[in-house]
Amino acid sequence: MRQRSIAIITPYFGQWPEWFNLYLESCSHNPSVNWYFITDCQVPENRPNNTIFISSTFEEYKQLVSKKLTI
Repeated sequence: MRQRSIAIITPYFGQWPEWFNLYLESCSHNPSVNWYFITDCQVPENRPNNTIFISSTFEEYKQLVSKKLTI
């Protein structure tokens, strides 16, 4: 039987909040969840294996969402 997992997609632009490293620590304690961050922020050095960072400007993100949702 294939193990199920959850994907959480979080667009975030600007600067990471002060508490972001603590958030990443909590992500590491949820190995069945894959955390995707679409961001223009720098990729943290201490990121857990179950976090994926996708580099994008806010404008690129808005264009992609508009295209996918046909709006």
